[in-house]
Amino acid sequence: MTLHESGSKLTLRPWQRHALNEINNHKTKDFLLEACPGAGKTFPAVTHARELLDARSLRQVLILCPTSHLARQWARAAAQAGVRIEPNWSGAGLPSDIDGIAVTYQRLAAMPELYRALCCKPTLVVADEPHHMARRRLGGVRSSLPQSRRLSGCCSPVRRFDPTTTRSLASTTGQTA
Repeated sequence: MTLHESGSKLTLRPWQRHALNEINNHKTKDFLLEACPGAGKTFPAVTHARELLDARSLRQVLILCPTSHLARQWARAAAQAGVRIEPNWSGAGLPSDIDGIAVTYQRLAAMPELYRALCCKPTLVVADEPHHMARRRLGGVRSSLPQSRRLSGCCSPVRRFDPTTTRSLASTTGQTA
């Protein structure tokens, strides 16, 4: 890993650079990044977040994860890109020295109004493996966080779902690369 201008210590692999280019060039607010488990979907996502923060296109990042362990893992990966994520956010105001938070889907579902208010500023919402959300919650991310730009990372959006849930995921996450 090397240190880049933005403070990032990441060097993306060719497929990750291609994915990042696709994410940067798509025209809608929603994007689904599909890759095998363990392939490194996290790194294009946090690099994209760093670029948007540097360009002042957004003010904060909200990372949604299936588990608290993954929230902490995302915070560590984001730090490598120079993005400061708090994985243990208490629900109080965001400290000025962080770029965003990582929370579980369960916390979003339990307090959607809190996250809707949090995302009134330009926000990138990253949904890690959104197929772990219950079908009824997929649309909840879109309705709870309507002003946000949303990037989802999923290993197998089509194979894991029945047709109804697959359509729901696709309509929630948008373009796929």
